[in-house]
Formats: sequence, structure tokens, C-alpha cells
Amino acid sequence: YKYGKLKGLTYYLYSLYYMFLLRISYKSIDKFFAVSNAMIILLTNMGVNEKNIEKIYNPIGRPNVRFPITKLKVKYGIKNKKMILFAGRQAKEKGIGKIIEAIKDMPNVHFFIVGNKSGDYAYFLKLSKDLGISERIRFLGFKSHKDLQELYLLTDLVVLPETFFEPLSRLLLEAASYGIPLIATKVGGNEEIIENNKNGYLLESIDNLPNKIKEILNGTKQKNLWSV
Repeated sequence: YKYGKLKGLTYYLYSLYYMFLLRISYKSIDKFFAVSNAMIILLTNMGVNEKNIEKIYNPIGRPNVRFPITKLKVKYGIKNKKMILFAGRQAKEKGIGKIIEAIKDMPNVHFFIVGNKSGDYAYFLKLSKDLGISERIRFLGFKSHKDLQELYLLTDLVVLPETFFEPLSRLLLEAASYGIPLIATKVGGNEEIIENNKNGYLLESIDNLPNKIKEILNGTKQKNLWSV
């Protein structure tokens, strides 16, 4: 339905054909390398023998950067403000719109979105304007690795309320390496990165998202977080 009935039906029929080809080709493969336990479950559901699967998590280098935080806050215009960061593809299923809606009544919170201004960018831009918080929603476009390092240092929270299966989120991995608290829905490999109530929250439903954001940004759970 996302692409319209006719186009959507075409994509659906193609996906069935594609999955059929995968099932056939998988029988000729001796070894699979999965990036998470969630991916192992997906492969076994496709008929792959678990003995042929080996899990290797995606590697993330330890941060080794030192930038003057005060100057960075001035640079990005968030002095004395709280900051939430998202980096990746701008799509509704990533939950970006849910974050925008969740912080509409949090005047001290800014939301920085890194990624090419494509996909559902226009929808998110309109949503932030309709809610009257466009000055707090920053669409930064594509950023270099150095710029991302700066942004991670400034980030108070990373939220990923996605609604679809993802084997292992690079955004969550990188944020965790910086000691940033995390909030994500309990899908795919997210629960292999987040230990609930330790380094963040795993959500069964996004209905409680605003409260969990407030808990972390207001410091009520700080002593239990950062312990990865």
C-alpha cells in the first residue's frame, strides 16, 4: 500500500520470486556469516542449517577524538540544550516521525537528523512545521565521518523507534561506543545492543516513547545508564 495498489502488488510478487531464488541458492552455500542472532533466526527460517551459520558482529572502532565541547555547542547552536541524534536513511519505518512527535512538548530538546535529504524527507519537514517545532528539528544532510564524531560527542540520546526488522543497527553500535544512552524498539538485533535499563530502553511499543525520552534527558535514570 505504501507504493499504491498496482505498484505495491508488483513489488510483492517480485519479492516472492526473489525469496524463492534465495531459498534455492542457499542450498549451494557452505558457510553463512550473520551479523546478529536475529539474522541467524531469519536464515534458519529460510531453510539454512544452523550448523552452516557463524555469527560475527559488525566491528566498530573505539572513539579517539577530542573536540572542545563548548565550542561545538556554540557551532551547532545548542548551548544549554539537549540533543537527540539520528543518522541514516530518511524513511518513515525508521521512526523519525515518531521522534519528532514525541519531543513536540519538550522545548529544550533539539533533534538532529543526518542523512541525504531524500526518501521521506519532505514528509518529516512538513511534520515539523505543522507541529510548530521546525526550529528544533535540524536536517543536516550528508556528513563526513569527522562531522559525525563531533555530533556524537554532543549527543545526549539516540532514539531508533523503527518498525521493521534490521539485523544490527550501525547507528546504535556507534552511539553505544560513545557511551550515549539508547532507546529503540524491540525488533531485529536491537536487543543485542541494548540491555534494558542498563544502557538504555527497549520498547515493546512506542506509546511510552515521550516518557522514556524525558526520563533519560531529565537525568532521572542517569545512574543506571552509561554502564556498558
